[in-house]
Amino acid sequence: MTTKEIVTGIGSQTKKVYDYTKETYKNTRFGSKTPRFFRIIRNIGIGCAAVGFAISTAPISLPVGIVALGGYLGWCGGIGAFISQLAKEKE
Repeated sequence: MTTKEIVTGIGSQTKKVYDYTKETYKNTRFGSKTPRFFRIIRNIGIGCAAVGFAISTAPISLPVGIVALGGYLGWCGGIGAFISQLAKEKE
């Protein structure tokens, strides 16, 4: 089901709100195009977060230092991915 099909079934007032929100989001920093360098950093951050949280929640017994490192890796990767997503190309 496409977005257009969903919006078609909604009243006209809701469609106006949807269009306004979509246009507003497109013009924000978070909705604009991310530069290539920061896309690479974002993807590395997502990978670090995934590995870190996988280590932290491993079903086997791991040393405390490795579990702590996994937690730090997860948080740093997540924050790095979020911050790099906010970078914006010049218009």
